[in-house]
Amino acid sequence: MILETNTFPNFIEMTSLKRLVAFGATVFMQVIAENYKELNLDSKVDYVVDNDPKKDGTGYELCGVVKTVHALDYLLKDNLNEIALLIGSDGYALEMVRQLQEIEALKQVPCFLLPIMIMDRVDDTCDGVAWPKEARIPRIIHCFWFSDDEKDELTKRCIDSWRRFCPDFEIKEWNSHNYDYTKNPYMYEAYKARKWAYVTDYARLDAVYEYGGFYFDMDLELTRGIDQLLGYEFVTGFGPIRDVELAAFGAAKGSDMVAKMLALYDGKMFVAGSSLTLKDVQPILMDKFMEGLGFEIDGRYQNRDGVAILPRDVFSPRNWFTGEVEVLDSSFGVHHCAGGWVDKQAQVKRKEALKELKELARKLP
Repeated sequence: MILETNTFPNFIEMTSLKRLVAFGATVFMQVIAENYKELNLDSKVDYVVDNDPKKDGTGYELCGVVKTVHALDYLLKDNLNEIALLIGSDGYALEMVRQLQEIEALKQVPCFLLPIMIMDRVDDTCDGVAWPKEARIPRIIHCFWFSDDEKDELTKRCIDSWRRFCPDFEIKEWNSHNYDYTKNPYMYEAYKARKWAYVTDYARLDAVYEYGGFYFDMDLELTRGIDQLLGYEFVTGFGPIRDVELAAFGAAKGSDMVAKMLALYDGKMFVAGSSLTLKDVQPILMDKFMEGLGFEIDGRYQNRDGVAILPRDVFSPRNWFTGEVEVLDSSFGVHHCAGGWVDKQAQVKRKEALKELKELARKLP
């Protein structure tokens, strides 16, 4: 297997000459196909191979186009001279590379690594943005702490950064004693399941709609003041995989945009014990919502009548895959993605594997 240089132009050129077979019927690849439409994965992927025998012969959707999933043996019987491979997993990408490198028949087959292709990609920055001057967003910062647990050091550091860089802002910390978490069924079911991140998905919108201001996740650390952002009616930023993140967002009191976002949860139910995936998180829901309003999910700065999406350098100058942080001059803060709802050991293992994969990719010509 020949590991290819993982640039978009190289991928597009190679896949114009060869049929593309994806390895791994993953949710990650489905999300990337939606958010990076210039890769044309829905049309380029011929079929998918997967190690799970239960998936053999099943259908797998990429942007609404159904691909057939096969066992690895199916690939080995294909005309390998016509094939380029795409490893479509993030968490298991390194294991997949090692597995494929052991197969002699694949020795001359070019292979791309989807997480490496987008890992360090910078679509845009907010350098040179003409910030609106007349403030519309009140000087309030909302945050939520529903668990009643002792705050960890990262959380304390983040709150200290808000006080340091926004000294004239009111900080409203909401919890189960001063906020009505029963007002929405989705939020209430998530609360009973102690899934705090999903409780806050609704609560953050509700608080900002009622009072105006900014909402910050408790793992959002500011690196400078946010006064330049106060002139929008609504403002948020792209995350590391072009996901529209509400880890940090601001809006005017009674914002129409926030009202529309709240309406997304009308009739939506949180099912305790269900298997939640990357597709179920709020940023992916927001991708679809913003796209439906005519915004491009392309990682670039956009402002439509005071409603703005900022590039990921603003609040997400952190590598989602490896955890590496690179704060730029144009950054306002860092979303550390502490992920209180995820398995910590699995998260560490995944990051270490992706760091190793990134190092391997760096050695490519």
